Amino acid sequence: MAEKAVWEVIGGKDKGKEYKERLSFASLVEQVELVGKRLHYKLLTGSGPESGKAA
Repeated sequence: MAEKAVWEVIGGKDKGKEYKERLSFASLVEQVELVGKRLHYKLLTGSGPESGKAA
């Protein structure tokens, strides 16, 4: 079985819409699916939504 890709959050405070809860800087997320530039993720470390989609 192939390993899932892990991504590190490195920015975004000045981008996109403001949400109540955001992924914190340096959080690690596991890639569930990548469609174009949109990442469906599951939070591994850090704070923020447990799962979601990010651009």
